[in-house]
Amino acid sequence: MYRAIHWAAFMLVACAAPSAYAAVDTNGTLYYTTFAGGQNVHKVDYSWVGGNLTISNNTAIASVNGADGILFLPNGNLAIGGQGFGVHEVTLAGALVTTLGVPTPSFHLSLSPQGKVLYSASIPGQPTAITLNGSGGLLGATAVALPTGGTETQLDTIAWATGGPNVGTALYTSSFSGGNGVVGIATIAGGPETPTGITTASIGSPLPASHGMAYDPFSDSFITMGDDEISRFSSAGALLETLSFAGQGINFDQGTVDGLGHIFAADNNGKLIIVDYSGGTFATAVSDSLFLAFALDDIAPRVGPGSGGQGVPEPASIAIWALLGLAATQIARMRRGRR
Repeated sequence: MYRAIHWAAFMLVACAAPSAYAAVDTNGTLYYTTFAGGQNVHKVDYSWVGGNLTISNNTAIASVNGADGILFLPNGNLAIGGQGFGVHEVTLAGALVTTLGVPTPSFHLSLSPQGKVLYSASIPGQPTAITLNGSGGLLGATAVALPTGGTETQLDTIAWATGGPNVGTALYTSSFSGGNGVVGIATIAGGPETPTGITTASIGSPLPASHGMAYDPFSDSFITMGDDEISRFSSAGALLETLSFAGQGINFDQGTVDGLGHIFAADNNGKLIIVDYSGGTFATAVSDSLFLAFALDDIAPRVGPGSGGQGVPEPASIAIWALLGLAATQIARMRRGRR
């Protein structure tokens, strides 16, 4: 298998030596789509140990009529953007539950913070809001095209800050499949669970990393990707730093995070890239890549809305558990001291 290992560099800043930071090990399962071929919904197990990525059990799940965006619905099934006027619901065993007709082409998908509304858009295109049924699925769901105005009317992806001081802030991307478009702030009229329209305000353009996006509770920031770059924006919408993978033949599409400081990015040319920035900054990030699949497209969320509960607790929950752990340690010490 093709493998490329490198120390990712913060844009225009020298990279730290490998000994300056140790990667944080993790493992799990990624659900992903391919934009061409018969079987187009898949899953794969990954392991990240000592700065090395390995994959196993790469398995086809389903073949649907077009596959792009992918996420977990609240009912536990997968939603798949159908590359046209339909969104598929598929069980984890690969059975097609339904295909919901939508008024605008469906490629990228995102789920509202409370999981009541599925957002869909082309690349780019006018967004559609899908109000899910009472069980969190697509059977009987309603889809409405959202009037969108401001600096952009055609969007790719919308994501929300689900924690931190700017909770509720929404960012969007707007670009064709090669990136080099716009990242901006989206104001949702009626709120994300009962939307009636979207007003956009560009942060800046052209930005290479302006196609896929995910909110990362680990750093309270938005991770964007496109072309051969990955960028990080604060939850208030300020560009913080950028990783360049220039010269490696990469065209980033979409990706996800796990809430532990790891980014998983899909390259349309087939590679799965992991970036470990658990040191808190791209300046000391470690990355690795492996060929995963031809026509690789999107990866389902690993944390937050659309993750199916796979991920880690939000920062507040992590802090509470940490305090409980410290309290338990202190109690144990006090008990030992009484003996």
